[in-house]
Amino acid sequence: MVCLSYLQVHPYSTERKQIMAKQASARGLKWYQDARFGMFIHWGLYSILARQEWVMHNEHIPVPEYEQLVQQFNPTKFNADEWVATAADAGQKYMVITSRHHDGFSMYDTALSDYKVTNTPFKRDPLHELANACARRGDVKLGFYSSLLDWHHPAFRFREQSGLAWSDYLEFLHGQVRELCTNFGEIACIWFDGDWPRHMLDESNAYFAPGGSFEYEMNSAGFNTTEVYDFPIEVCMTLNDHWGYHRDDQNHKSARYLVEVLARSASVGGNFLLNVGPTVEGEILPVHAQRLRQVGAWLKLNGASIYGTRAGTLPPTQATVSTRGDNSQYVHVLDYVSDGVALKNFPPTVTRARLLRDNTPLQIGHLDGNTIITVPSDLRDPLDTVIELS
Repeated sequence: MVCLSYLQVHPYSTERKQIMAKQASARGLKWYQDARFGMFIHWGLYSILARQEWVMHNEHIPVPEYEQLVQQFNPTKFNADEWVATAADAGQKYMVITSRHHDGFSMYDTALSDYKVTNTPFKRDPLHELANACARRGDVKLGFYSSLLDWHHPAFRFREQSGLAWSDYLEFLHGQVRELCTNFGEIACIWFDGDWPRHMLDESNAYFAPGGSFEYEMNSAGFNTTEVYDFPIEVCMTLNDHWGYHRDDQNHKSARYLVEVLARSASVGGNFLLNVGPTVEGEILPVHAQRLRQVGAWLKLNGASIYGTRAGTLPPTQATVSTRGDNSQYVHVLDYVSDGVALKNFPPTVTRARLLRDNTPLQIGHLDGNTIITVPSDLRDPLDTVIELS
């Protein structure tokens, strides 16, 4: 199992980095880095309102009003086997689903709260059904998203009124993580989301204090523009513009762009976690399933350039990035500028270039200090032309 986080934190000391490195086994980290491509799933009560997962916060919906959604949740079209099959068809090796988002509603039969999916008209535990579906297939692992925030829990937002302490919320949070790690068989990862106080409290971050406000605007997590540490990294993106289902969002990303982000992620040693927001009926949008299958079809022919690879050694250009395997390097040609693919710092040991998808040999030449690999238009892949170097 791998622990992932999407947190606002201060720069890590060497000691802090060593502590974090111990959270995953060498075997688990290797599996995670080899997998490279996963499915993110944001699904919960907010899917009923169909205005994305932050609707409770954005529209200032009070807890008693939001709680009424519990009696409306009944996704009769949910089919765990179909969801896992969609991920497998896309070439995704793991799934990460929201076990509890910021709204505080648990999407599994937790023993630590009555505010949960098994107390809806649906009555079923979709996370257990997904775990069983993954176990039946064996080619996709299940992981869980866990929110550090909870807009519903009385020990997170309402300590002054409830008389509860911060330690009561920590007990609940840690208890749920324990449930997720022990009640579902072997899992892929735990994915933590949210701001967490690692600093002195002042007026700018008083929402962390006991009785702190529900209104906070400091979700800058994940947008670090300084140092990228030597931990495994993951690029997260959603198929349109929202994580949870939004009925008006039709800005679905193209298969070509999805493959490009996958290749660029792998080229810097990162995974790509691509999100879908299922409907309240429990269906992955057909257009999203279609785009995922297109990516999967490309991976069937070019997967060796993604799975099990590490960051490439060839300098990226406007048109190319690279990945490397045990005995080969792969050049991803993402933009058709011209028939000649110009590369710098070309390994002197490379004597052969061919298309990965079908082993078609390609001509290698040299001009003006660059190595030029010729890929005519009729050999180009409309999504990403992959050249194997050996």
